[in-house]
Amino acid sequence: MITTDAFYIPVPLPTGPDTKRDIRTLSEMHEFLSGWPCVRVSPSYEAARRTCSAARAGRLSVEQARRALLTFAQSAEYLGSKHAAMPRTGQQ
Repeated sequence: MITTDAFYIPVPLPTGPDTKRDIRTLSEMHEFLSGWPCVRVSPSYEAARRTCSAARAGRLSVEQARRALLTFAQSAEYLGSKHAAMPRTGQQ
Protein backbone atom coordinates (compact mmCIF):
# COMPACT_ATOMS: atom_id res chain seq x y z
CA MET A 1 0.00 0.00 0.00
CA ILE A 2 1.35 3.42 -0.97
CA THR A 3 0.95 6.09 1.66
CA THR A 4 0.37 9.72 0.77
CA ASP A 5 3.29 10.83 2.93
CA ALA A 6 5.86 8.65 1.11
CA PHE A 7 8.82 10.24 -0.67
CA TYR A 8 9.19 9.37 -4.34
CA ILE A 9 12.92 8.86 -3.69
CA PRO A 10 14.10 8.07 -0.13
CA VAL A 11 16.76 10.26 1.50
CA PRO A 12 19.66 8.10 2.77
CA LEU A 13 21.28 9.59 5.88
CA PRO A 14 24.26 8.16 7.76
CA THR A 15 23.56 7.14 11.34
CA GLY A 16 27.08 6.04 12.15
CA PRO A 17 30.42 5.29 10.51
CA ASP A 18 29.13 2.24 8.62
CA THR A 19 25.35 2.54 8.83
CA LYS A 20 22.65 4.59 7.18
CA ARG A 21 18.94 5.16 7.48
CA ASP A 22 16.65 5.74 4.53
CA ILE A 23 14.06 8.42 5.30
CA ARG A 24 11.06 7.35 3.22
CA THR A 25 8.08 9.25 4.62
CA LEU A 26 7.04 12.48 6.30
CA SER A 27 6.57 10.52 9.51
CA GLU A 28 10.15 9.24 9.36
CA MET A 29 11.36 12.75 8.54
CA HIS A 30 9.50 14.11 11.57
CA GLU A 31 10.99 11.40 13.79
CA PHE A 32 14.50 12.07 12.47
CA LEU A 33 14.23 15.84 12.95
CA SER A 34 12.75 15.37 16.44
CA GLY A 35 15.87 13.42 17.37
CA TRP A 36 18.28 16.10 16.16
CA PRO A 37 20.52 17.51 18.95
CA CYS A 38 19.28 20.86 20.24
CA VAL A 39 22.82 22.26 20.15
CA ARG A 40 22.97 21.70 16.39
CA VAL A 41 19.71 23.45 15.48
CA SER A 42 20.18 25.80 12.52
CA PRO A 43 18.02 27.87 10.17
CA SER A 44 17.98 24.99 7.66
CA TYR A 45 16.87 22.61 10.44
CA GLU A 46 14.04 24.97 11.39
CA ALA A 47 13.02 25.29 7.72
CA ALA A 48 12.98 21.50 7.32
CA ARG A 49 10.94 21.08 10.51
CA ARG A 50 8.40 23.73 9.45
CA THR A 51 8.18 22.31 5.93
CA CYS A 52 7.64 18.80 7.29
CA SER A 53 4.85 20.02 9.57
CA ALA A 54 3.20 21.93 6.73
CA ALA A 55 3.40 18.92 4.42
CA ARG A 56 1.94 16.65 7.11
CA ALA A 57 -0.95 19.13 7.40
CA GLY A 58 -1.43 19.16 3.61
CA ARG A 59 -0.30 22.77 3.12
CA LEU A 60 2.87 21.83 1.21
CA SER A 61 3.81 18.87 -0.96
CA VAL A 62 5.72 15.81 0.16
CA GLU A 63 8.39 16.69 -2.43
CA GLN A 64 8.85 20.16 -0.90
CA ALA A 65 9.46 18.50 2.47
CA ARG A 66 11.91 16.04 0.93
CA ARG A 67 13.85 18.90 -0.67
CA ALA A 68 13.95 20.75 2.65
CA LEU A 69 15.36 17.63 4.32
CA LEU A 70 18.03 17.37 1.61
CA THR A 71 18.94 21.04 2.05
CA PHE A 72 19.19 20.61 5.82
CA ALA A 73 21.28 17.44 5.51
CA GLN A 74 23.68 19.11 3.09
CA SER A 75 24.01 22.26 5.20
CA ALA A 76 24.64 20.15 8.31
CA GLU A 77 27.26 18.25 6.30
CA TYR A 78 25.18 15.18 7.03
CA LEU A 79 25.28 14.04 3.41
CA GLY A 80 28.65 13.16 2.04
CA SER A 81 30.19 13.00 5.51
CA LYS A 82 31.93 9.72 6.29
CA HIS A 83 31.38 10.13 10.03
CA ALA A 84 28.18 12.07 10.56
CA ALA A 85 27.10 12.98 14.07
CA MET A 86 24.32 10.76 15.30
CA PRO A 87 21.03 12.35 16.39
CA ARG A 88 20.14 12.33 20.08
CA THR A 89 18.13 9.46 21.46
CA GLY A 90 15.23 11.02 23.31
CA GLN A 91 17.21 13.46 25.45
CA GLN A 92 16.59 17.21 25.33
